[in-house]
Amino acid sequence: LSYWQHKNGRHFQHEYKAFNECPVIGGRWCENLEQALWMTVAHEVAHHVQYTKGPICRWLKKHYQRAHGRGFQAVYGILRSAVVNPLLPSLEGSVEGEQVL
Repeated sequence: LSYWQHKNGRHFQHEYKAFNECPVIGGRWCENLEQALWMTVAHEVAHHVQYTKGPICRWLKKHYQRAHGRGFQAVYGILRSAVVNPLLPSLEGSVEGEQVL
């Protein structure tokens, strides 16, 4: 995973513009490389579920086709809220003046 955002140390990891400002699946501050990797892994797993299970899953069937559309965002939201976000710095814990989206 040699992705341009994968850095060690404190940095803001952006998401796609369409949902970057969402408090659940949007961009977040990461303290280290592991946190950045968790965000990316969850993003890619959401795509896998979206495309492989979307056509046969009752709640994804109508919305799985668009790469970052409603189906993807639903799956990604579950992964981020339940697994990844609890591992990231809190939204309230940012340094004053920093962008928290």
